[in-house]
Amino acid sequence: MKEQKHTNPDGTIVPIWVGDRARIGAEATIGAWATIGDRARIGAEATIGAEATIGAGESLHGFCGKYYWDVYCGKLRYGCLTLPIAEWQGKEKELCEENDRTALPNLLRVVRTATAFLL
Repeated sequence: MKEQKHTNPDGTIVPIWVGDRARIGAEATIGAWATIGDRARIGAEATIGAEATIGAGESLHGFCGKYYWDVYCGKLRYGCLTLPIAEWQGKEKELCEENDRTALPNLLRVVRTATAFLL
């Protein structure tokens, strides 16, 4: 694990800890002092919160909009709703209509991140 600098798409440069064989997508946004474990894969458009810890293929946690979210064991929890990732894909608008209409842009981002993480 070594400290390195990551340049986010908006140009900000943040210090992060990265495992030797970790891979980070070119357009990923990563918060300061996030820890990315050895062999972890971060998708090209993923957003990783400040001080998050990401292990190799274990779980991913974050905050987007006004809800916390987690990806683990093939499932995504966003706010108070937990479903297998496949049940979120393509149903984001419908789920937001039922729960929180303002959450759609953030939920779309989280589902993309979760899908990239699990692939």
